[in-house]
Amino acid sequence: MAKMGELKRAAQTLGVTGSTLRQHGWKTASPARVRAVMDDPADWLTAARENQRKKCAKQQGRRAQRGAAGRLANWGL
Repeated sequence: MAKMGELKRAAQTLGVTGSTLRQHGWKTASPARVRAVMDDPADWLTAARENQRKKCAKQQGRRAQRGAAGRLANWGL
């Protein structure tokens, strides 16, 4: 079994989630393996990064909208 945090650190470095790495068969994340994947990313990694980027953008939009709604509620509109 992988050491606690190995996949998490690798996932952060690669810009994806740890569960995505586990789904693609990663049990360990040696620095050499992470570097190799960074140098030549697979198609699934590119797609996972894009999905992660979209998810973060959607959450940021919700936060901004919630903030505006809260300000309008304070004005009684």
